[in-house]
Amino acid sequence: MKKSLLSVSLAMLVLFIMQSCQKEVHQSEKIKEITIDTTIAIGTTYQLYLAPYGTDDDVANIIQQGSNYSLSQLSNETDMFTTIYQYTPSAKTAGTTDHVVLSISENPAGRPACSKDSTIIYLNFTIK
Repeated sequence: MKKSLLSVSLAMLVLFIMQSCQKEVHQSEKIKEITIDTTIAIGTTYQLYLAPYGTDDDVANIIQQGSNYSLSQLSNETDMFTTIYQYTPSAKTAGTTDHVVLSISENPAGRPACSKDSTIIYLNFTIK
């Protein structure tokens, strides 16, 4: 009787430990990828308004900076998500290409950790 009670108790303990070690998956991650191919002339500035790709509590970042630019920056003039990406090619890069990668994701301070949305924007510039 003692052996069977000990075996049942041990089995219950093992099941309890195994159950508590399992990670619960609450996080639903949605990643959207957008590719924009565009041609730009030297001396002009390309602007991309990022508001359609995010919401008010999102933040934008440059993940991969271009290599042939004189200006490549994000600017936001309000406290809402009205970020604009600006790109101006370098003066000596006619006939080349450049690639920039932007990300738009939820502000970690603004959302609970149980959901994660992000958008990756690949910008491919042909410089003329």
